[in-house]
Amino acid sequence: MALESNTVRLPSDLGSWVLFPGNIKHDPVYLVGSQQIDKYLTVPAERHSLVLRIFAQLQQGATPAEVEVALRVEGLEVNVDEFCRMLAQKRLLEWESAASDVSEPAKATFFGQLRALSWQVFSLNLEKLHPILAKLATPLTILLGLFVILSTGGVLAQGWISTTALRTTARQVLENRGLLWMALFNLFLIPIFVFLHEAAHTVVAALGGVYPRRLSLRLYLLVMPYFSLQLPGLYTLPLSNRFLTMAAGPLMDLALGNLCLLTARAIGGEGMAWLALIALNNYGRFLFNILPIMPMTDGYALLSQAVFREIDIRGHATQEFRRWRQKQANTFKGKYVAFYLLNLGIGIFIIVGGLVQVNMLLLGWLRKTTLLPVGPSAWLIYPALGLLNVIGLYLARKRLRLLVGW
Repeated sequence: MALESNTVRLPSDLGSWVLFPGNIKHDPVYLVGSQQIDKYLTVPAERHSLVLRIFAQLQQGATPAEVEVALRVEGLEVNVDEFCRMLAQKRLLEWESAASDVSEPAKATFFGQLRALSWQVFSLNLEKLHPILAKLATPLTILLGLFVILSTGGVLAQGWISTTALRTTARQVLENRGLLWMALFNLFLIPIFVFLHEAAHTVVAALGGVYPRRLSLRLYLLVMPYFSLQLPGLYTLPLSNRFLTMAAGPLMDLALGNLCLLTARAIGGEGMAWLALIALNNYGRFLFNILPIMPMTDGYALLSQAVFREIDIRGHATQEFRRWRQKQANTFKGKYVAFYLLNLGIGIFIIVGGLVQVNMLLLGWLRKTTLLPVGPSAWLIYPALGLLNVIGLYLARKRLRLLVGW
């Protein structure tokens, strides 16, 4: 049955949750939306009751125009028509009058480009696992906590981790096994650890009644494997449960690194080099996942919400910076300046550090294959590497601009 042009249809599970509780400095911030659709609207405390009233009247069959007239009688000037169009863009309501104006926004975000340049290996529907997760969430979370505490305690009991020693030991694998072994390592072994990272998120989220919908394995640029986990309703969890869910993945990375390091120290021999490489990989992903810069990291989500009380502080900081740079705003200050400088500094560190590591690996490989020039022409390799770096940065400039927020 076709909808009337001014009639709207809302999701049946439309609800409201506390996104950020109030404190001395801030009022509460609410989340209004649908867990089934996994689309939400953040609403400040002063507008929360008004938004709920509008939703209630729309659910009772009133048109946006009728709701606007009723509010105007009470002295409230609200553009309900524009509000409904914004909700239609978020897919939180169906409205034929807005259908011609609603189109899928262009995805120039990090996530959009990541997905566009990825190839899906497989995608699993996880909804049948919900009853199992509901029963096992508590014991598995306790087991994860013990795993993290005991493994970290075991590493600290044997002395602090020596990054230099780890890198030296792991490099033995690179030098002795070559690029083919490393490619197989990246394609088949690393996804197992990434899967365990996502499984930790899933188990802890299930404690609060939030369950995964779909898990996909994708290959970025057909080379780098990563998992994409749909966890609808994550932001409807209470703040403490939400933070614990976000932290569960990096804690799993840390525990896996600890386990591999302890095993390497125990067995020695050639297996020690492989386990050191795996430990280094897990520690690297732990550090990457707690970095408060990339929108895909858990550290970003924790920093954005715990410190700045925003789901996407990076997006707002970038928007404010662009407005200031284009002279649309007179100031660029406060929490956005602090985050933007942090974002910029870590981004440059990652870029420079990544280039240094790539160049060192390439030089090592060239020395091993005796392809490096010798004699007076040996210095030519460095400007050649510099030129390759410049070309690589130029080709990746759009991704780098997303990384540092330009």
